[in-house]
Amino acid sequence: MRARFLIVCLLALALVGCTKPEPTTLVYPTQECPACPTCPAPQIARETVIVRETVIVEVTPLPTATPEPPALTERPPDQLRYEGLAMSQERGGVTILVKDVIVTPVEPWSAWALARAGDNIMAKSLVERMAGSGAITIIGINIQVTNATEQTIGVYPNQGALVIGNEQVDADMFASDDVGGDFLAGIMKEGTVAFLIHRTAAPDVRQIRYTVSAPSDQRFNRLADSGYDFQISLP
Repeated sequence: MRARFLIVCLLALALVGCTKPEPTTLVYPTQECPACPTCPAPQIARETVIVRETVIVEVTPLPTATPEPPALTERPPDQLRYEGLAMSQERGGVTILVKDVIVTPVEPWSAWALARAGDNIMAKSLVERMAGSGAITIIGINIQVTNATEQTIGVYPNQGALVIGNEQVDADMFASDDVGGDFLAGIMKEGTVAFLIHRTAAPDVRQIRYTVSAPSDQRFNRLADSGYDFQISLP
């Protein structure tokens, strides 16, 4: 019995001797830890932070200058005017006097005419129609029509025809002035008859032929055997 007790005691002592004690960890504040050979003082890491300042600058844009529209000249650009021709023909007591011929390129004229039209819808529509017709030149014949008789006579210079090169065109009644119709006794009208030319550029206009039917009375009787026929040479 005693021998068994001794054996149990010896085993207990053996187990106690084999068990290692848990190490004790001491935590020192980093700033208070003293320097020693085995535990040097910890280095305090310093982090450098670069702060970049963002500067917001408000830029006020300079006012954009509104370009001024080109000055409206009295005449369209590149227009050629042949004035003072003074060519007249009389048929049945009615005289047509060709005073001037005006030759204008369509392209610069259209921009000029639209600027002058302003808010006039009818004028803008006329310019747009003429510019979109495919014509490259406008020829205007400034005439004076006088009925020297004592009766009402019908004559229509604003329905005449123009021949230039191998092209023949009728007058554009919408673009022409009202210089045709019935003329009472002693009446005189002045204005421009316009023609749209498709195949001859303005600088190449040199020879033109302008024809108008003979006048007639109120019973539609012709008052002359032939109509008006102007052969015009431009300098």
